[in-house]
Amino acid sequence: MAAKKGAQIQFQMDVATEEEWTKLLEKQGLIVVDVYSDWCGPCTAMVSSLKKLKLEIGCDNLHFAVVKSSAIEQLKRFRNKSEPTWILIANGNLVNVMFGVDAPSLIQLVKEELAKEIEVLEGKAERKSLPFDELTDVEKQREALIQQKIQEKQQEYQQKLAEKMNVIRERSLLKLAKMLPTHSCIIYFPHMVAADGSCIVAQKMMYLNDSISATVIDQIHVQMNEITVNQVFYKCPVFKNLNETMKHSLLQKPVLVTLLQTVASDDVLEIISPRAPRMDGDSLTVEQKLSKIVYGCEDPVDYSETSVAFEFIVCNENGDKMVPMWTPTNQLSKAAAIEVLFPRKIEAICYIPEELPPLQLIIIYDASKVIEVIEIIKEHRKDVYRIGFFDSVDPQNAKLICRTFEQFNALPEGQAKNAKIVIALKKGENDDLLLEFSQIIPLYISANEKVGTEESEQFFPFDYSDDEEEIMATSDRGTISDEDRENINIDNVSV
Repeated sequence: MAAKKGAQIQFQMDVATEEEWTKLLEKQGLIVVDVYSDWCGPCTAMVSSLKKLKLEIGCDNLHFAVVKSSAIEQLKRFRNKSEPTWILIANGNLVNVMFGVDAPSLIQLVKEELAKEIEVLEGKAERKSLPFDELTDVEKQREALIQQKIQEKQQEYQQKLAEKMNVIRERSLLKLAKMLPTHSCIIYFPHMVAADGSCIVAQKMMYLNDSISATVIDQIHVQMNEITVNQVFYKCPVFKNLNETMKHSLLQKPVLVTLLQTVASDDVLEIISPRAPRMDGDSLTVEQKLSKIVYGCEDPVDYSETSVAFEFIVCNENGDKMVPMWTPTNQLSKAAAIEVLFPRKIEAICYIPEELPPLQLIIIYDASKVIEVIEIIKEHRKDVYRIGFFDSVDPQNAKLICRTFEQFNALPEGQAKNAKIVIALKKGENDDLLLEFSQIIPLYISANEKVGTEESEQFFPFDYSDDEEEIMATSDRGTISDEDRENINIDNVSV
């Protein structure tokens, strides 16, 4: 660094101590300081322009210096920055700051500030200056832009996180619904529950439940709060349509909730997808059967006049309609309600909700490394989050070929030869793990866990739907559906 500064010393003071800094501030006129961090050095690209300016002006009131920010306490806010920083000083105080390598702009700024300073020295004008611990207007604007960008990134992150959490919740609830194919529930609103805890609507439903072979297996009083109300009525239009009186009562008084179970049938168990075709009679889901009794149809907002719900509608003193009850009309809504209202049932069926996936690194191998990959995966099963065989290393365009080693072994030779083994590796505390996987000579490794997690979501889509066909193969390509990517596993590692 000293060799580079040799040429600068002729017209730039090299300040490295507090004592030298104090002497610099005592100089009369305008001082132009190149503030630098010791790990990147001063801005040598501007030296020739500054020399030319000094020769052109030839003024004793113009001084230049290079100062290491780490050595001067007053310049601590400029530390650890690689961007060229120029501060202009007059009468021992800060008058302006400029950032970047823009010679014409810096020269123009120096000329303007020098002209002002000469007028001040001649008593023709006064200068507004700042102490070194106060930001200039330029710095305030830059800081505002930086904070704006940080806020925008945080908002973007929170939005993406909310979207992911919503996908996780929906996927978890659909899995829970599959564990409860013959169950559903009914909520009787507070105004229908007497002081002794009895409910006339619930009593009537006891008789009507027999018509759909439903049995009450649990009935309890539950006090909901703002959080549980939103969880119970997850993506349900009914709650939005309740008047404010009813919404308020849900938070002030307990509701009566009933958990029902119908007799299982093959038809009911087969209908687990909301997109599956519906049939009449015994093939209806328990939600559909119960909805027909409660609402007279499957619309919890606009139900028929012959329904139980319509029969027990009352109006309060303000003329607001007070609906008596609610039951879910689909699997997602049912699972959301049962999960919150009947925690003992959820615990009994050993249901575990999904969580956000861990941070990951993507490692890609050529198919010729399959034997070595199998061996290392056997040793590190718990560290492998996803694995699959793709036709490309590009996560945006790669198509899944197969998801297990057994399926890979059955591929045509040409397709197997061109396949790429993509592994999503959990980013943990084991520093030697990546080193072990690297010894097989991969085609690609993610730069860091942030990049790796994003790539993993592209290779193994986060918002897949496991309601689709598990495997969709064509006779020509033997490919697997995109929705199946999330199910990629290492259960079968024999080739």
